[in-house]
Amino acid sequence: MPEFFDMHCHLLFGVDDGPKQLEETLTLLRQEYDAGVRTVYLTPHYRKNMFECPADTVQANFDALRDRVKQELPDLKLRLGCEIHVYMDTVEEIKNGRCHTMAGTEFVLLEFPEAAEKKYILERCHAVMNKGYAPIMAHAERCGAIRKDTELLRRLVDMGVYIQMSAGSIIGEEGFFWKQFCKKAMQQDLLHFVGSDAHGLKERKVNIGKCAAYIEKIMGADYRDQIMRVNPMETVERSIANRYE
Repeated sequence: MPEFFDMHCHLLFGVDDGPKQLEETLTLLRQEYDAGVRTVYLTPHYRKNMFECPADTVQANFDALRDRVKQELPDLKLRLGCEIHVYMDTVEEIKNGRCHTMAGTEFVLLEFPEAAEKKYILERCHAVMNKGYAPIMAHAERCGAIRKDTELLRRLVDMGVYIQMSAGSIIGEEGFFWKQFCKKAMQQDLLHFVGSDAHGLKERKVNIGKCAAYIEKIMGADYRDQIMRVNPMETVERSIANRYE
């Protein structure tokens, strides 16, 4: 079975609108494991006036979870990141340690408002890149400006922005039009990563297995492996490895 990555989820307990207790997180991670996932990027929200869990609390909960997972699912790797809601002062928030990059690398997972305009998206991505970070656009399919203009998506990719889309959108849980847009993005090679964006046992469930099967059906196993395993290995995971060379 391929060793998939989940590049975006809210499964870390007690830090945002995901699970409240460690045991629920463990149940969800077992579901990830059973679906073939072997590396999970836990990316709690950071959003002013809504999700501002202190970074040291996030780290402490992650450390406690990692200790349990080492005992119960020893070959499941956990990485700590953050889904950062984009503001004009996003770079300063990252630099002052209020929110985590992806496993301590230069990669940052950025969430844009659904109504964000083209100019704002491009300007904010440029600003982040100019400070040495590599932006990953979280669930890009949710941005109306991008759904209306595939060329904007291509422009972002060409300038070095990485694109992540949600498994639920890809398989049609968010509706036909989002599903078709994700399919078009895949056909045009404009997708780098897949994330479950899972939040719990009842809503926004773990769905990486269903997504992997669907992508294999419409795009083939090689393409599935490219965006669900190879791309994460060649980008973020390589950056992690380089820190210890």
